[in-house]
Amino acid sequence: MSDETNGRQSRPVECLVRTDEPDDFAGETDSEGFERELQNVINRYSRENGSNTPDWILARYMADCLAAWNRGVTERARWYGHMDSPGQSDVSSNTGAKAPPDETPD
Repeated sequence: MSDETNGRQSRPVECLVRTDEPDDFAGETDSEGFERELQNVINRYSRENGSNTPDWILARYMADCLAAWNRGVTERARWYGHMDSPGQSDVSSNTGAKAPPDETPD
């Protein structure tokens, strides 16, 4: 099979379909299950083809990005002195906000 875009030989993409019962993944952590599901979605839609990167690497990268975002949001909330709650319908004013450590307020 030849790839017309660059003349290299391409290999068929193996599509992983989950046919087992959830109990087969006993002992798997939530983060491992999340990464596995991301990997399956990436593979199902062939999103790994754009970068020629294995789906498991992309899944781990995406999970790491989400974890970094969550850490950043948590740090921001601590800085402002309030933690957001899921389903929060209104946004509080920024009263009581602190200046960054290397800056002084005007």
